[in-house]
Amino acid sequence: MSLLISINIHTAYHRVDHELNCIKGRGGCHLREKVLAEATKTFILVADYCKNVKYLGTNIHYPLSMFTHIFTLGVPIKVVPFAYNKVLQNMHHILGSPRATLWMAVAKAGPVVSNNRNFIIDVPFDNG
Repeated sequence: MSLLISINIHTAYHRVDHELNCIKGRGGCHLREKVLAEATKTFILVADYCKNVKYLGTNIHYPLSMFTHIFTLGVPIKVVPFAYNKVLQNMHHILGSPRATLWMAVAKAGPVVSNNRNFIIDVPFDNG
């Protein structure tokens, strides 16, 4: 018996381009959310104008208090802890993203650990 969810409404996407392609991943749960989205008959994405970018993997504007700040947030890539250093090197040298970094935690020491105990690498790309 296969699982089929009738409708899935999701509000936490972080970047959306002009063709409605999306990137998810700032919360660290994107693997499970992707599995649920794939098992859904009707998927509804809710995002405001602050999530719009011309190219995925480039700058995004986040409103903080009364000012708008620009953050460079790359494509979030989940990686098993054992392989993160090699994957990070590949992002730098093979994919040409020298600013790719391991996502480090703010309120604790060390990297962010996803709900599946993986690390997340942010891989920013230049426009276009």
